[in-house]
Amino acid sequence: MTRWRFVAAGGRLYSREEIDAAVRRYQRHFHGRFYSWIMNWIVSIVASDAEHAKT
Repeated sequence: MTRWRFVAAGGRLYSREEIDAAVRRYQRHFHGRFYSWIMNWIVSIVASDAEHAKT
């Protein structure tokens, strides 16, 4: 379905333009360097704490 124009979800009707804009905002936020750096840093802290808890 590549030619859809509207989607009904949660009782609302969304246009293709609204969905495309939301996807672009999501990608800019969650696929950026800063977000990746923060998430890697947090995971390394959690992994380190888990390793220390074993000993």
